[in-house]
Amino acid sequence: MKIKNIPRKEGTMKKITLVLSVIVMLIFIGCVPAKSELEPLLTKQEMMGEHSLAEIETGITTTGFINAKGFFDVVIYGEIKSEKSLLFYWHRTPNEIIATTLPYSKFKFIIDETKNIPTVEFVFDIKNLDEERIFPEIDDLALKLVHGTVNPNEIIMSKYLISAIIRISSTTLEKEIYLPK
Repeated sequence: MKIKNIPRKEGTMKKITLVLSVIVMLIFIGCVPAKSELEPLLTKQEMMGEHSLAEIETGITTTGFINAKGFFDVVIYGEIKSEKSLLFYWHRTPNEIIATTLPYSKFKFIIDETKNIPTVEFVFDIKNLDEERIFPEIDDLALKLVHGTVNPNEIIMSKYLISAIIRISSTTLEKEIYLPK
């Protein structure tokens, strides 16, 4: 008895792999909030609007990295930089104070004589946050937003923060050390 080889169609495995990949991707995307849901989630997490400031301190933030390449010919390179920053304590809710550090380059100060207590408002790049939501960084952040487990500083210190607007009276500004000298 002779066994015949069943001819295989070329590309069958590729098609199966493609179909399975699409199914997995659709399941994964279905777990992440839709574009229109991200801004309300930020609002729900008390990240939008003005927040009263409890205290502001100046400081210096040092960031950097060091990398090495090679085995016998080792090449080491890196960068370390210091930048003036502000450590500020803000109220997300009346009973919660959060400490956040940002470089001066992220701040915009607005003199507002009606402000007895300074406030901070975070401005996010919602458009890019929405457009890039299928990438791992934002998917993780979006899922944490949905479940309410996100640390506010993860959002504030992400690449999606455009600026932190501080509204403060000129009297308070002169009394405190907010701006670099």
